[in-house]
Amino acid sequence: MQYIILVVSLIIFAIWAPVKVTIITLFGTFVIAATVKTVAQSVAGTSFSYGESLRAIGYSFALMLLAIFTIFSFLLGSSANISGVGGLMVFVAFFASYVLGFSIGLGTNFGASSIIAFVSTVISSILFYIGKSLA
Repeated sequence: MQYIILVVSLIIFAIWAPVKVTIITLFGTFVIAATVKTVAQSVAGTSFSYGESLRAIGYSFALMLLAIFTIFSFLLGSSANISGVGGLMVFVAFFASYVLGFSIGLGTNFGASSIIAFVSTVISSILFYIGKSLA
């Protein structure tokens, strides 16, 4: 079922986004999945497939969206902004969602999931800035 949702969402994205953005996004997703697979295998010592890596990335993304919606629901009626300690709390919430997503998706412990989340976040940030400059 999750693969059907993935394929349908990729088709919708390919229809909606320009061709260049679609290619950059697919390339970035493949590189991030390969990074998660490689780091998870070296840290956890077990073999993971690309499908498991993509599933873990999907769980992390879904949990990050939950964190975003939760943070914005708290900020909706107030005049507070996200800076200082609040910005640090947002970073911690995002990192926790990544760690929990990799822990659920790959079945690794907290330490291994933290390393996978850190490395994949750094690589995905670099790819985002490269892709942003290309698009």
